[in-house]
Amino acid sequence: MTARKPARTSRPRTATTLTHSTLWACGPTPIEVADSWPPRVLARSLLEYSAPDDRALLMPRTPAAERLVGDLGRILAPAPGQTQLADTDLIIAATLPGAPGLRPWMVADVAASRLRAGGLLVVLTRSHHDHDGVFHDLTGDLVTAAQNTDLLYLQHLVAAPVHDDEIVPTPAHPGPAESPAGSGDPGDPGETGPAEVAATEPVHIDVLVFLQPHDLTATA
Repeated sequence: MTARKPARTSRPRTATTLTHSTLWACGPTPIEVADSWPPRVLARSLLEYSAPDDRALLMPRTPAAERLVGDLGRILAPAPGQTQLADTDLIIAATLPGAPGLRPWMVADVAASRLRAGGLLVVLTRSHHDHDGVFHDLTGDLVTAAQNTDLLYLQHLVAAPVHDDEIVPTPAHPGPAESPAGSGDPGDPGETGPAEVAATEPVHIDVLVFLQPHDLTATA
């Protein structure tokens, strides 16, 4: 006589939300930028690409960003120009609209001279339209400048606000536009006048990651 096996109970399946590895979910609300830095994206960069007691260099340096480096247990590296030692574990640069004028070649030159072998450069950038409507995107220039200094291009991530499994859109802002304001009679072309249209900004921030493959402290 064989013992009867207990009946197998089935468990209800629960749906899970999968987030692609190149998408950083940075909270359920639009990403704010304060004093040149998006705090949530900066914190995520520090946690992802460094460990406690690692040396981190910020471009630009601001009091709030420096406090965050210390709060997360990282060591603030000296500013560019104060030292040329290649002993920095992580450099994070923000080239966002309205931030101080960090040019791609400036960021690349500092990273190439200050990163230790295996150190990382993380650049936060965002495409935008200027007041004249001209579109600006520094991504290509940043990649070219970094590769020209022999840094290796590792990854391009997107940081965006996510609620449940949906990306949260940026609220629309009213902006001026030209629209006809004629009498409506046939043949009346009308005169141009101001009208309100919805202007949107990019919801995401691009995160570019580069690696220093060389040991600049090695002697021949």
